[in-house]
Amino acid sequence: MKKQIRKAIAFILSAIGTVAMIYVSGYLMLVQPIIQLYQAFRGDGITALLLFVSFIKIFLCTTMAGAIWCFFDIAAGF
Repeated sequence: MKKQIRKAIAFILSAIGTVAMIYVSGYLMLVQPIIQLYQAFRGDGITALLLFVSFIKIFLCTTMAGAIWCFFDIAAGF
C-alpha cells in the first residue's frame, strides 16, 4: 500500500510539473510575448525595450521549461 501511495504522489508531481512547464514556458514565455509584439506592431507602439524583453523571453522559454520539468522530476524521484 505504501508503495502505491508513493507512485501516486510521484505521478501527481510529474503531472504538475508537465502542466506548469507547458503553462510557464509555452504560454507565458512564448505565446504571450508574440501576441504582445503583434498587438504593438498593429498599434504602432512597438519599442526597443518591448522587442528586447520579448526576444529574451522567447529565447529562454526552452531553458525555463527544462528547469521546471527537472525540478518536478527530481521531486517526484524522492
